[in-house]
Amino acid sequence: MSWPLCALALAAGAGASTSTALTAAATGSVASASVSAPAPVSSGDVERSRTEFDRRLQELDARASQIAMVWGAAYLSMLRDLRWVLQSAGRLRDMVAVHDEILRFERERTLPAPEAARSPGEWAALVAQVSAQMKNELYAVEVEIVETAARHLQVIAQARAGAESEVLSAYDTERDRVVSHPRVRAALAASATPPPPLPADANPLPATVGTADKRRLRLAGPADEDADRAMGYALDITVTEDRSRMHQSRTQGAPKLGQSHTVAGPVLYRFQVTLTTRNAELPADCRLVVEYFKRGLVDGVRSFHASEEIKLPAMRRQESRTFDLKGIELVMSETRTVTQIGSTRNFSGHDFHGLIASIVDPSGRVIFQRYSPQSLGRETVPVPGRRP
Repeated sequence: MSWPLCALALAAGAGASTSTALTAAATGSVASASVSAPAPVSSGDVERSRTEFDRRLQELDARASQIAMVWGAAYLSMLRDLRWVLQSAGRLRDMVAVHDEILRFERERTLPAPEAARSPGEWAALVAQVSAQMKNELYAVEVEIVETAARHLQVIAQARAGAESEVLSAYDTERDRVVSHPRVRAALAASATPPPPLPADANPLPATVGTADKRRLRLAGPADEDADRAMGYALDITVTEDRSRMHQSRTQGAPKLGQSHTVAGPVLYRFQVTLTTRNAELPADCRLVVEYFKRGLVDGVRSFHASEEIKLPAMRRQESRTFDLKGIELVMSETRTVTQIGSTRNFSGHDFHGLIASIVDPSGRVIFQRYSPQSLGRETVPVPGRRP
């Protein structure tokens, strides 16, 4: 957990309200015992932080809307596939239930309650899968909104500590705006309880030929990371999954053999990294080392695949730079077969599992590290990019 979120949690755990928790972040009282004195912050820093806060809120709201839209489209597509499977299997009652759900969802665009999607079992599993995925992605957005607010409040607190008396009221007004912001309050409520984690061996959704999906990775840091290092830098990483080079084929056999649909080929994973310096500068000649991990679609086993590194420029405090990485290419295939008695799905190859991103200083020391998913924290090595 990063310092801003930890500060809110400590304040809330002591019996404070959400307003008190955010205000504690703004005054610096929560972390005063464990965090060393920060560098001086000017009114210009506060204004830049305010602009960044407002911009990120808009971006995160747009991302939440995009998540709901993407998963809604995926749910509708999979419902139509399931309807065809049930029709081919002669399961009329189950097919009618799914058909009615398609019509309902096209009107209302909301997922059904679990108790309303009990039969057939394939529909219930589909609702559970889509609901879990969407809840986890939306939860990550709410957490980031809370962290964004806490970072801005910390800048205000640092500026207020060294400010003249005549400008204190302006800082307090900005603090109160953030603390009472409806979107921040909604995020505090929505992120209070994490959703259940997704199963590590869950099969991916069916691959779609000719598409490129972009998503933001949810990054975690070392559990023993001190507050100064956690607040020194920030990483934001997005991955684009490009399936434009995959191909598909269909085969139609005798009634008992059914019809097979195969999607196979290389999938390109490209990454964009945004590095932001917060309370620390980045010295010259540092490197960003990214280690990529893949997952077997048959056995679910993860393994190291490749590493990539780029040289980073020197950066002043409160500066952001974006870098495009080459990424990796993995080969996968999926075959869906539908017969008179049911359907099967078979997978082969690998897909992208996650990565470890490390900032290494000129002496070779790791000064900042993030990974996704959190379980890859057990896979870090003393010298990033050099594995046995």
